[in-house]
Amino acid sequence: MKKLLSLALLLISTTFLGQIKKMEATHKETGKATYFEEGQRVKITTNDRKKVVGLLVIKDLQTLMVNETEIKIDNLSSIKYYPKRGRTVKNILLGTGAAMIATSGVLAADSNGAAFSFFAGGTATIITGALVNNKHKTLIHRHYLYKIVE
Repeated sequence: MKKLLSLALLLISTTFLGQIKKMEATHKETGKATYFEEGQRVKITTNDRKKVVGLLVIKDLQTLMVNETEIKIDNLSSIKYYPKRGRTVKNILLGTGAAMIATSGVLAADSNGAAFSFFAGGTATIITGALVNNKHKTLIHRHYLYKIVE
C-alpha cells in the first residue's frame, strides 16, 4: 500500500510541477510581461506580412509552429491571443443591432412611435458588439521583445 501511495504521489507531483513552455512578450518601456502558453489559439504576423492563425506550439528556443508553419522568433512581427468564440458573439451582436436599426427605419416610415426605441436599442447593441472582442490587443515587435521561456 505504501508503494502504491508513493507512486500516486509521484504521478500527481509531476503533473502539477511539470513546466509548460511559454513565449514571453516583454514591453520595452514598462517591462510588463505577457505570456502565451503552448496550445493557445493565436494570430501571428511575420515580418514578410504572412498571417497565420492556429494553436501555438513551441518547437525549440528559436522556433514557433502554428498550423504546421514554422516561424522563427526573429521573424515575428506581431502576436495576438485569438479566441474562437469571441468572434461569434461579436458577429451576433452586430447582426442583431443592424436588424434593429433596419426595423426602426420601417417603423419610422409607418410613423410608429416605437421607431426611436428600436433605433436606440440597435445602436447600443452595435456599440456593445464592437467592444466585445477588443480586450486582446496585438503585441507588435516595435514595442515588445519576444523570447521563449521553459
